[in-house]
Amino acid sequence: MRNIKYFFVVLSLIGLASCEKQDDSQQLRIFIESGNSYYEQGQFRPAMIEVQNALQLDPLNEQAAIVAAKIYMALGRGRSSVSQLEAIEGKSLEYFQTLVDVYINRRKFGSALHLLRQQKKMLEQDMDRYELASADAYIGLGEVETAQKLYLSVRDRGVAKLPAQLGLATVQVIRGDLVTAEQQTIAVLAEFPRSVDAMILFAATHIRQGRLQQAEENLTEAVTLLPTMDLFTMERARIVRTLIALLARQGRTGEALVYQRMLAEAFPRAQEITAQIEAAIGNIQEGQMDEAEALLGEILANSPGDELTGSLLGMLKYFKGDFEAADQHFAASVDAEIAPTHVLKYMATNMYQMGQLAKVVSTLEGRVENSRDPHLVAIYGISALNSNKIEAGLKALRRAITLDPNNPRLSLILSQYYNDQDPPNHQQALSEIASALENNPDERETQTAYMNQLLRMNLLDDAATFVAQKLSENPKDSHALLFAGSLSMQLGNFDEATGHFGAVLAGNPRDINAQFGQALVYVRQEQWNKARGSYRLITQLAPEDIRAYRGLMQAYEALDQVNEGIKTLGEMSDGGNEYASTVISEYLTANGRLGEAQAFVDKIGSYSTDSPQTRRLIAQVGYRRTLAAIEDEDYGVAREAVFKALNAFPANIKLLTLLAQIEIRTGQFVEAEKIITEFREFHKDSHVPDILAGDLASAKQEYGRAVQHYVTGWQQDQNDAMAVKVFQAHVANSNPVEAEAFTYEWEAKLPGSAIAIINRAELQPNPDMAINVYEQWQASTEPSAPVLNNLAWLYLEVDRIDDGLRVATQAYGLAPDDFAVVDTYGWLLYKAGDLKKAQEYLGKAAQMNPDSGEIRDHLDTVRGAARS
Repeated sequence: MRNIKYFFVVLSLIGLASCEKQDDSQQLRIFIESGNSYYEQGQFRPAMIEVQNALQLDPLNEQAAIVAAKIYMALGRGRSSVSQLEAIEGKSLEYFQTLVDVYINRRKFGSALHLLRQQKKMLEQDMDRYELASADAYIGLGEVETAQKLYLSVRDRGVAKLPAQLGLATVQVIRGDLVTAEQQTIAVLAEFPRSVDAMILFAATHIRQGRLQQAEENLTEAVTLLPTMDLFTMERARIVRTLIALLARQGRTGEALVYQRMLAEAFPRAQEITAQIEAAIGNIQEGQMDEAEALLGEILANSPGDELTGSLLGMLKYFKGDFEAADQHFAASVDAEIAPTHVLKYMATNMYQMGQLAKVVSTLEGRVENSRDPHLVAIYGISALNSNKIEAGLKALRRAITLDPNNPRLSLILSQYYNDQDPPNHQQALSEIASALENNPDERETQTAYMNQLLRMNLLDDAATFVAQKLSENPKDSHALLFAGSLSMQLGNFDEATGHFGAVLAGNPRDINAQFGQALVYVRQEQWNKARGSYRLITQLAPEDIRAYRGLMQAYEALDQVNEGIKTLGEMSDGGNEYASTVISEYLTANGRLGEAQAFVDKIGSYSTDSPQTRRLIAQVGYRRTLAAIEDEDYGVAREAVFKALNAFPANIKLLTLLAQIEIRTGQFVEAEKIITEFREFHKDSHVPDILAGDLASAKQEYGRAVQHYVTGWQQDQNDAMAVKVFQAHVANSNPVEAEAFTYEWEAKLPGSAIAIINRAELQPNPDMAINVYEQWQASTEPSAPVLNNLAWLYLEVDRIDDGLRVATQAYGLAPDDFAVVDTYGWLLYKAGDLKKAQEYLGKAAQMNPDSGEIRDHLDTVRGAARS
């Protein structure tokens, strides 16, 4: 009986749940239908109430989101219309059509075209609408010819004639053929006399022709043709604003004020906000940043999401050096696809300051190709270069130089890139500087870069010619004398160099470049006492030039007076000198004295935490301390150290990686998951979170998931280290077939990768098959010491001693300092019967790696055989 009673209770509960679900579903349908009906009648207030009710019941409901987006679009809330649709994963034709419409309405023409191509098969179900939307997007991007073809295609089908004909007339307006545009518009109005869009286009042609009276009549008629609505739509507002401007230009201010009052009543806070924004801009121009910030904050408090206010606050925070707050305001307010260039520049520069180079690249990718702003193009180029997008970075930098040939800094950045290449391309660097010098022959920084590049390349004859030219122009010019001093020093003519630097100092004893030149002469001559005195003097003349403190510490180190140097710089740091503290910290960090280095870093932090130099040092010491603590398995210290570093750079990729690895190593998997999630938020375009997610899955022995994460990382960054992770995860997942298949992909992506072949050989079930893998690879590529070493050992295992010794000899010739190679070579010499040479090379291997028991056993065996 008890079970039966329970059964009926369950049935009744199921029945109640079904009724409740049915009621919700029915109520949802009613809300959506009602909202859509109100929207179509122009009753936006009740429409939005009904739609919001629907979205409360089901926040991801596709139909409710579509109606909400249409309402937002009509009311000019473009950002809301986009976010409403992008927040869900719509699947219907209407969803994608509406999303295309809101993109175009928002002037996100690139996004619209991308979506049109991505969903082409579905959207082509309504070919007219598909081609009209494509044409509108192309018009927005300035691709007029393509748009015209699409409009013609729609017109010729005859179903959607009105928008197609208006599109063709718009093309003529853009081309400047106003007569043809007017004729086409008259034809449209003859067929569709109540078309508001046609009337607005008619007014546009008249405005461009200077026929203001007729334009006013067109717009007045357009207003009368608009349907009655309970709220001012953006279409109505645009017409009224244009009417106000036309009336004012004709001196009919009384009539203009009537329309102005109409707008003021429709948007009661608009004038107040405009006045506040203008006041804030005035404060910024007068340097009153706090007052401006207060005004802008007040606007945002009353009008959350105001884009202009948010972008202004972002720029203001950037000016004040609060890059994180600026980033938050920019992210909340700025759509990179449609943002004004000046806003985009500050947003990108702010990202650059925060080290978010990949984010700069992804943000600017759709904007720089056609941009005429050299700063915007340059910051994209620099970020792309540093994000390993070399071709895109170089192309952008060269374009920035073309746009602004009188800015030599861009060429100098390019030259620095070529100098920093591995191996350096000094000749190309010189060409870039020479080109900049040709455009800016009197620019001192470029002259200095040119001279330094000649000396770097040891082109002393060219340097001498350049110096002679500059001295002939003005024998007393300090820059020419500095160049002469640098050349003399390079030639080893130290007395002559001192004479040139002395001539500069005679005219200006505080010339820092001459002081540094003289100090460097003493360093080259190893006159360390004099060098110490020179650098000490420079610290007094230029207390904020860190090179002087580094030179001073170098001199103390050369004089074997390190403790005295630390004491001297320490006394300077006691007075709040962050540069002295920085140099001590750098020295202690480089020499492994991390605890002492941290003490000085903490001292710097007590009086200076804002400078980029200080933040870099805090991060550097914290990073080194973290690595040391991880090596010692002291994870408490590791956490403390990495968090100190993260205080300086909260989003630093290396530091976040270390933190995640600490939690993975200590089994704190939940914490590691949280860190990886935060990592993704900080660096949405980075593949590192995928690597960390793979490491976490491996630690949890979830090797299938690890493979998925590592493969994602490999697709973004194809290198041997990443490939090893994919391979090892396949092996750990007991899938040797997939592991071997991956080695072929690995080799195809990274031709010549010895590690790929070694791993493939390791999978083989017997030595003969592994030998075959190595032999085939060796026949088709350059010799590799690790591969030859492994092959030699395999030959030994199958008793092919002569082949083994031949290959081991090759390996030793390529890597005589690799203890594993030397050991294999020595052991094969022993197997071949050459005990004397075997003992010599095994002894060498044992010296190279005294901790290896295997090498020691080999050496003992050979020594025993030699004695017997």
